[in-house]
Amino acid sequence: MMAKATGLVCRSAEKSSFDAMRTSHFRQFALADVPPKQPMPPHMRAVDVAAQGVSLWVHEQADWVLVRNGPDWVFLTGIVFHLSLDCGLEALGQRLIAAEDALDELEHWVGWFAVVYSRGGEMHCQHDATAGHKLYFRAVQGAFKWCGSDPLLSQYWGELEPHRDLALRELHASKWWNRRATMIGSMTPYEGVEQVVANHGLNWSLGRIERVFPRRERTPIVSGPALDELVAGLEHVMSMAVRDKEVHMGITAGWDSRITLAMSKSVRERIDYYTFRPPGREPDFPDIAVPRAMSAEGFSHRVLSGPLPDSHPDWSAAQASFTIANYPRFQKLLDMFPEYDPGQLVVVGSVSEVAKNYLEHIPISTGKQALRAAHLVEHPAIVSYFDRWMAKDAVFIRSMGYRPLDFLHWEQDLSNFAGAGMQYGNFSVPQFSPFNSVRVLALLLATPTEERDKYIPKLYEQFIRRAWPELMNYPVNPFLKEDAIRWMKRTGLYNPYKYLDNRLRPRPFRG
Repeated sequence: MMAKATGLVCRSAEKSSFDAMRTSHFRQFALADVPPKQPMPPHMRAVDVAAQGVSLWVHEQADWVLVRNGPDWVFLTGIVFHLSLDCGLEALGQRLIAAEDALDELEHWVGWFAVVYSRGGEMHCQHDATAGHKLYFRAVQGAFKWCGSDPLLSQYWGELEPHRDLALRELHASKWWNRRATMIGSMTPYEGVEQVVANHGLNWSLGRIERVFPRRERTPIVSGPALDELVAGLEHVMSMAVRDKEVHMGITAGWDSRITLAMSKSVRERIDYYTFRPPGREPDFPDIAVPRAMSAEGFSHRVLSGPLPDSHPDWSAAQASFTIANYPRFQKLLDMFPEYDPGQLVVVGSVSEVAKNYLEHIPISTGKQALRAAHLVEHPAIVSYFDRWMAKDAVFIRSMGYRPLDFLHWEQDLSNFAGAGMQYGNFSVPQFSPFNSVRVLALLLATPTEERDKYIPKLYEQFIRRAWPELMNYPVNPFLKEDAIRWMKRTGLYNPYKYLDNRLRPRPFRG
């Protein structure tokens, strides 16, 4: 539809009655400076942005808007909420096109999204805080430049080729990489193709990926004022999520789902809470028993169990959509949501872990130490990547008052595991994390480091007690390993152990 007063074009699949069929590149998009050389798949639709040198395509089932203001325009796709305002995709697009500083506006967006905006003759591509809605950049000198949700879409512009660099080619052809089924840093298996990882955006006009956060020095804040803003913002996001969708939330005995559950207290009657019980898992296992016990605090909870099917009829479409398509990461959601229904929404608890000192407190100064901290292997290509990251990114991050370890986790694990999980999850059912916001994560990282321990997160306990205190009457992660680590931390033994493990234990690449 067209609304002349706002210069708005949109296509939205908000009604649950919409007939949405999963196909290859489901809900993805692609952008290039030349038209595709091959006919695009029938489920991809061209978007006329009325700009010279822009060929933009989006999947017919995607939610998207295009907002124009004279020569300026914004294309926005995905699931997005504002941290404090009641805004749909259209209103957010209008806010961005009018914003004095586009990145300041984007920091307050929450969800799973990608956005392309052209303002004042400059064009940029950005995505959500943890790169859940993937962006990849491909540049073929003298031929074209391309950006999109997965490198496989770029094949319509030009054939993909393996790396010329023999170390990179060996890595991406290895059994280890295929078993892991997760990207490493910004690397992809293809020559000339990079992933735009978290905290980075694509400056289309200059043809390069640039860091977009942090842009200002860290300003320390005590936990009380931080929680005032965070609790209000996240409760607002949850209220927006349940307004038009049938919302589901998976919960376990862990911190990340507990804190997300706490944010939903005021709308708990509108949410279907569930826990998945894998085959062979006993009912008294903490990740099953604790959520079931917490439901006594006034929410409906169910345990999903049963054998998972070995295949799904839409699996072939997923394989055609993603450079990495690992069936176990799709399996549970495809089984739970066999038919795609855009009226559903799954809220996940990941992303909050950015602020839990996830990679601990061990100082790192080399690429090898960094990859060991991130539990990777010592392949020459991986060592080289993190050597560069330590020499440039870590130095800058430290100069802005942040811990490189927190950003290493954010830009590696969150981009490449949790972020990929959101991308894959959205193939099965619309989903997002309420913590997936730059403003939220920046506030969390501004609080005292000593309150944000991975195993004894005092800030997260305060968070839950502020929002839904009764939830802390139940144990969090009551596992033997967790108990042992908590004991080692309290006795001062854990940090020396982690330091020696990082420095002395090799992690060889075995092909």
